[in-house]
Amino acid sequence: MPSISKITEDTAKEMHELYLEGISTYNIGKKYNVSASWVANRIRSVGGVLRKQNGPRIQSEKERKCSQCKKVKSIDEFNNHKGNPLNKSYLCRPCATANQKRIKFGITVQEYNKLLKKQKGVCAICSKPERVVSKGKLKSLAVDHSHKDKKVRGLLCSACNLGIGCFDDNIEKLELAIKYLNRKRCYDG
Repeated sequence: MPSISKITEDTAKEMHELYLEGISTYNIGKKYNVSASWVANRIRSVGGVLRKQNGPRIQSEKERKCSQCKKVKSIDEFNNHKGNPLNKSYLCRPCATANQKRIKFGITVQEYNKLLKKQKGVCAICSKPERVVSKGKLKSLAVDHSHKDKKVRGLLCSACNLGIGCFDDNIEKLELAIKYLNRKRCYDG
C-alpha cells in the first residue's frame, strides 16, 4: 500500500477508474489507506467527475440523467450549479422549475398548467401573455400569491407581478396610485 506522498498521478487515475466501475470513494480510500475526501480530491485532480452521494451517475460530459424524471438529456438542458459535477444541476430545467413552484408556492406543474389554461395563457391582470425574455427564452407567467396566507391568487406577467410587488400588495397604495394617474393636471416645471 503506497503512502500518501507516494501516490502519483497514475495512482490517482487508477482511483478514478475504480470509481467509474462503481466502487465508492470510501472503499477506494480503504484500499489505499486514505480518507474518502482525499480520494475524491485526487480523482478531481486528474479531471475526474464525481456524483452526489447516492446521486445519478453521469453518462458523459455531454449528457446526464435527471435525478427526478430519470431521463437522460443533453447537458445543455440542466441549469448551471456550482459545486456539482460539471457545474450543472442534478435536475433538468423542467423538473427544477416544477420543484421550485412546488416548494415555494405549494403548486404542482399540473395545477400550474390548469391555472394557465383557465387564464387562457395570459396574465390575470393585463390579459396579455408574458413578454420578458431571459437567457434567450420567454419566461413563464409568475405564480402570484398572498404574502399573508401564502395562497395562490393567479398567474401574472413579469410587469404586473413587479408592479403589485412594488406596492407591497397594499390596496390603499394602489388606490392612491389610481387617483394620481387620473389627475387632470400635469407638472409644468
